[in-house]
Amino acid sequence: MLVSQKIKIITGLLLTLFFVLSLAYLYNVTLPLNKTHYFLPAIFIFSAYIFAILSGYLIFGKWSIFLVILSVASTVFLADASNNFQYVFFSFAFISASLASQLYLKKSNAFRHSSAQKLSELKRETNQLREEFERNKELKLSLEKKLERYSELKELTETLSSSLNLKDLTHFITDEAFQIIGKSERALLFLVDDKKQTLDLTASKKMDDNLKIKSKVGDIFDRWVLEHQRPLIISDTSKDYRFPSYRSKSIRPAESVIIAPMMLEDRLIGVLRLEALERNIYAVDDLRILCVIADISCVALNNALLYARTEELAIKDGLTGLYVQRYFKDRLREEVKRATRKEYKLSLLMIDIDNFKHYNDKYGHAAGDLVLQHIAGSLHKFADTGDLIARYGGEEFAVILTEEDKEKAKKVAGNIHRHIAKDSVFLRNQKTYVTVSIGVATYPDDASKENDLIRMADANLYKAKNEGKNKVC
Repeated sequence: MLVSQKIKIITGLLLTLFFVLSLAYLYNVTLPLNKTHYFLPAIFIFSAYIFAILSGYLIFGKWSIFLVILSVASTVFLADASNNFQYVFFSFAFISASLASQLYLKKSNAFRHSSAQKLSELKRETNQLREEFERNKELKLSLEKKLERYSELKELTETLSSSLNLKDLTHFITDEAFQIIGKSERALLFLVDDKKQTLDLTASKKMDDNLKIKSKVGDIFDRWVLEHQRPLIISDTSKDYRFPSYRSKSIRPAESVIIAPMMLEDRLIGVLRLEALERNIYAVDDLRILCVIADISCVALNNALLYARTEELAIKDGLTGLYVQRYFKDRLREEVKRATRKEYKLSLLMIDIDNFKHYNDKYGHAAGDLVLQHIAGSLHKFADTGDLIARYGGEEFAVILTEEDKEKAKKVAGNIHRHIAKDSVFLRNQKTYVTVSIGVATYPDDASKENDLIRMADANLYKAKNEGKNKVC
């Protein structure tokens, strides 16, 4: 720290006062009375001497040496004028004291300046160390987070290879992506329909059950990944120039989105997506981890898809695409148990095509196959989620209506009956109409076991047949 201007002025004033007192003393004691004609010049010169010394002291510059020389000269002249060389003794004593004080102050000032520089340098180094410590602390936390993520990815890889159940596997992948990356309100997994080249929502994970999924086939972001087969990160869905049509808040459920394509060699089999309700949530590293999860999941997911398709071939009829009788009976057994446990009703429809042998005899077996496919398509139009349609055998079909009593079941049966009767089918370019007879049975009203329920529905079906066909009983 340098000597302040205030200290310099105070020091200068003290020196001036010292010179004035010295002047008065020298004048009264040593100045001869017979040389009064030198009085005024002596006073003037001595005043100049004081001013020179004071100025040189206050300035602290290299040019102050000349002012000191001038002061020494004026001292010698004053001594000669007064014929008293005691001036020289006092003046040189003062000069020596002044120079010594100046040298001390310079050294003190230099020491303070050096100390200030060292302190400043020390503070700078301390700040650098603190900043480096914070960076290392952040890096340590980042590395710990990455290590934790890679450990979870290792566990994910080991678990993926142990399951072939498509439903369980897709939910596991979604849950793991949601947990490993964090930050998200929702995770979604879509599988690609190879025939339609569309997306179907297969699994989801939500932070809040009140969050609704508006589209089961994906939105503009998912379709972009489906089309370009590239990862996507969006920090603010309302401002992304690539998707101007998505800026409306009414259709925008999320503000931040990351999506990874699930590629198996060159084929896209699915899309894995995370989204958050706030902006700027995801970093590029989050997208990178999501892509890793998608990549390591693809082989297991493809194996599960192949297994599901193989299993589907075993439980579905090749002609109509409906479930076969064996699978139907297994599902009916499960549904009866569930209805018993939850205490709700369950209905069964048994459906038979009227005069089916006539179509085979008149138009050939190929036409008979068309009739079976036509009926299967009509039944799909009236099935709700959770219902099951099966080809029971030959020209007979079965429909399980979950949580439906007899009244509602007969209403559904009536709708099916009327729709099929009005819906024409072309056989060998001839417009033909097909009719069906339907038997209805309800658990537990008509039977308490699945086999008894089938027998009751079959009995009502044959009752409809015996009463003239083309009706519901």
